[in-house]
Amino acid sequence: MERFEKTEAEIYPVTIDFTNRLPTGATIASATGSAVNTRTGLTDNTVFDSTTLTVTTTTAKAVFKLGNSGDDYEASYRATLSDGSILVEKVLMQLRG
Repeated sequence: MERFEKTEAEIYPVTIDFTNRLPTGATIASATGSAVNTRTGLTDNTVFDSTTLTVTTTTAKAVFKLGNSGDDYEASYRATLSDGSILVEKVLMQLRG
């Protein structure tokens, strides 16, 4: 799992490249994001600028904006493919002062 650090004030884009996981001929049709605060175990999608991610045929980009300093968030990128398949990748966002 990829991980990155940011401060509360930063607006931080993170792009996941699904190229190596795409079935032959399939592309990303859409993608959504969700996040869980690893300290509380609760879903907290306020860390995203939008839970609808920006996609190309092979990538999905989330923009992270909020969170509580000192907390970590496990964010899931859920990509729906042109053939109806679904791929999920996760990243760990660590908020530091």
